Amino acid sequence: MKAHFNRLGIPSVLLLAGAILATGAASLASQGQSGKTLRDLQRAYVETNNNRAAFTAYAQQADKEGYTGAASLFRAAALSEEVHAKAYKRVIGALGGKVQAGITKQARVRSTYRNLEAAANLDAAYTRDILYPKFIKQAEKEQIPDAVKEFKFAKEGDAQLFVLFHDAMVNLNSLRDSKVTYYVCTVCGYTSETSEAECPDCGAGAESYREVR
Repeated sequence: MKAHFNRLGIPSVLLLAGAILATGAASLASQGQSGKTLRDLQRAYVETNNNRAAFTAYAQQADKEGYTGAASLFRAAALSEEVHAKAYKRVIGALGGKVQAGITKQARVRSTYRNLEAAANLDAAYTRDILYPKFIKQAEKEQIPDAVKEFKFAKEGDAQLFVLFHDAMVNLNSLRDSKVTYYVCTVCGYTSETSEAECPDCGAGAESYREVR
């Protein structure tokens, strides 16, 4: 076989091999750069699915105890977590990853008051103050803007849920046999007691809200 050389006398086959190696190295580097954030997205996906399952179970318990207003809040929180889970799944796919199992643990269902306490302090406060700030910092370091955006949406959404859970704890008696409507933004997961012209978190229009009772 006759060898072909470029102007510098380097065989073409070596140039081709070098290009292939460079492409492979760039791909590996890219995977390495997004490795930690991809793992964070996987963990966030599992956490949100666990929370969604827990909030659904808490809503059923609240209905049994007659706290229909609290049940509505838990159903809204479950929808918020579903919005986040879908966003994480999309970003994971864009990074070339595959989502893991959706639910990894069963919720511990207690009284509605205790369930609200757990939802506020063990779920919302933890993700707001510890989990998502860490994930955001890592995603910013790795320069993955979609992950940063979704983590920030989740952080703000959980901060709002903490307020709603805490208020429900304080005013639990008023939520017995009461009809309460919550509004969940299907773009970012923000949960509100009122329907506004646009979402205060992501700016989506009122049409993005979904009513939950």
